[in-house]
Amino acid sequence: TLSLRLFGAPVLDDSGTPMSLSRRKAMALLSYLAVTRSRHHRETLAALLWPESDATAAYSALRNVLWILRQTPLSDLIHSDRSTVELVDGESFDVDVNRFRTLTLGCSTESHTSTEVCSVCEPQLREAVALWRGSFMRGFTVANSLQFDDWQFAEGEALRRELTEALDGLID
Repeated sequence: TLSLRLFGAPVLDDSGTPMSLSRRKAMALLSYLAVTRSRHHRETLAALLWPESDATAAYSALRNVLWILRQTPLSDLIHSDRSTVELVDGESFDVDVNRFRTLTLGCSTESHTSTEVCSVCEPQLREAVALWRGSFMRGFTVANSLQFDDWQFAEGEALRRELTEALDGLID
């Protein structure tokens, strides 16, 4: 199975073997698509990762990065057309951040107050906390992409808050 680990330094691996992507922006794009779980316009992605480039150069760079990602076992999960790009969820692709959120959100739908942890929630929260290997995309940066940096920072803060809530629930 393929997995994308975004707690700590980002790592894409295939059955436990780390895979190297030749461009940092390939990892940035993969991470963004995996965490946002939605379809994005190419124009938006080009502006996110290559804001200082003209449109032609940014679209060309985006096509290049998509080609790099399609050279990996992820190729079947990357859906794109002339105007949009998305990474579809696949049973054989695991993203630690998404798993973390699924586990923590599952507890918030139980029929008890948010400060209580029931027998169903406790193992889920323990599993979620065990996924945490460090801050979101620790040490990862991409050149000249302030919007991506802002997104990365906001996601990291939201995940840190969710971790704190999970730990508070377990402590209580």
